[in-house]
Amino acid sequence: MLRALDEAVEREPTAPSAALREALLQAAEDDVVPTDAKTDRDILRPVLEALTVEDCHAALVDEWSGEIRTLTAAGSLKLDDAPKELERVRAAAFDVDLEAPAEIAAAAFAYASDPERTGEVVQHDHVEDLDLHLVRFANGVQLNVKRTDFKERQILVRARVGDGRLGAAPEQLPAVELAGPTFSGGGLEAHSADDLRRLLAGKQVGVTLGVEDDHLALGGSTTGEDLLLELELLCAYLEHPGYRPDVLNVIDAQLPLIFEQYRHTVQGPLVFEFLPKLFTGNPRIGLLGMTLDAPLEKLQQVDMSGVRDLLAPQLATGPIEVSLVGDLDVDEAIALAARTLGTLPTRAAPADTSAARAGGRVVPGVEVKRAIETADEKATVVMIFPTTDGSETPTRRNLFFLGQVVNDRLRVEVRERLGAAYSPFAASEASRTWDGVGGLMIQANGEPHQVDALVAACKAVGQDLAENGVGAEEVQRLAEPLLKQLRDLQRENTFWLGAIDTAQSRPESLDEHRNLAAFYEHLDAEALSALAARFLGAERASTLIVVPKTEESSGQ
Repeated sequence: MLRALDEAVEREPTAPSAALREALLQAAEDDVVPTDAKTDRDILRPVLEALTVEDCHAALVDEWSGEIRTLTAAGSLKLDDAPKELERVRAAAFDVDLEAPAEIAAAAFAYASDPERTGEVVQHDHVEDLDLHLVRFANGVQLNVKRTDFKERQILVRARVGDGRLGAAPEQLPAVELAGPTFSGGGLEAHSADDLRRLLAGKQVGVTLGVEDDHLALGGSTTGEDLLLELELLCAYLEHPGYRPDVLNVIDAQLPLIFEQYRHTVQGPLVFEFLPKLFTGNPRIGLLGMTLDAPLEKLQQVDMSGVRDLLAPQLATGPIEVSLVGDLDVDEAIALAARTLGTLPTRAAPADTSAARAGGRVVPGVEVKRAIETADEKATVVMIFPTTDGSETPTRRNLFFLGQVVNDRLRVEVRERLGAAYSPFAASEASRTWDGVGGLMIQANGEPHQVDALVAACKAVGQDLAENGVGAEEVQRLAEPLLKQLRDLQRENTFWLGAIDTAQSRPESLDEHRNLAAFYEHLDAEALSALAARFLGAERASTLIVVPKTEESSGQ
């Protein structure tokens, strides 16, 4: 906590204007005096420095010395006599004899690096126009380093490892869904997650894992003084993950509640009925082919050995490309990476994933209408126009911008003219992993009795663009705020982390970044119109309609 106060003071000069604005607005709304980071530190530091374990324990004893005033239970409970049942559970809990826990011994981090052991740098290139350092170690690990001054004391770390979902066998797909949330909770072989919380207290380090379409994503945020520990922790998770089942047991207990919520929200019909009909041909693209009950059963059958079988081969030998962006010293960062990442076992060459990428298709003309028991009185329309994949950069960017055009026209056609939706929204996504897979999605909410008009209005936006195309004035008007957003993004570490994270595995990605702004400055209305004519005809739309269940809709 003391360190956080110090870091807040150091970071405040580079705080984004939007964050400062929101803090001031929140202070006004809460009727409190806004304070800067130094004032907060001046007030809180003496209190924290004077705090003792004895003070904390005395406060706990005092707080728990009286009777229980309130007992609250929430969730999927079936209580015929709630007061009696809750009292029975309370009494049973308080009848248990308490035993002091075993004393927790302080332990050193078991995976500290050896300063005398470093990996050999076999290549080091400097990309001058982007001020980017590209390093490759003898073991095959690739390192991309970029220094920025956008946010003091912040260093972002991202590692792309292995093949992600592409490397999963079809029977491993349920484990894919649970691997991310269970991985970090499993700790390391020598340290449980609780051990790590104690060991790393006061340090700004951490590693999370996500199973992406074409890689495992491991990363975190740290500072210059903690960069070595962050890289040591990253290497420990690559070589010595704990795979403890405790966190999976917790998730298993929560799954029925999560799926029960799905039954009463748009996500249920969307994920378990509409999308499986929409995406066909490649089971790796989402939860394909599963009904509302089947995924729960399959997920509950996943054990930690299944998670291990999915992740271990990719973590042990999969290709690694690590990117560091932020307030760092380049030479020091490379030296620390050599001491950690450079000493990992030799990495395998990228696998041929062409077969796993192929076969997917987005089906036009799918129609699903469902009535669900829900407290939401609005109807929801989800409409998807199948497009194509994003393997070609101009096509991917034009489809993205076409989504902006549709989004703008929805505002006029649906909200202002029809008045049927509060926040209609459209966006386009073209996959860079799955061959041929992409879609332009519309989502809108409205009154249930207007749902047919809402669907017609959404289709009309697509049909008008398919028939009449995009105007040059419209392109210029919508491009200006997009270009401003791009300029703002280029002052953020997160933007650069994404811009450089495949700088060595896909060198062409750097050129894609270089011409990003220029592309949107010279958008071609004819090219956009051609895509609209190809993909946005009303007959191609696949539509999901979800309405609240009533007596009239109970048969749907």
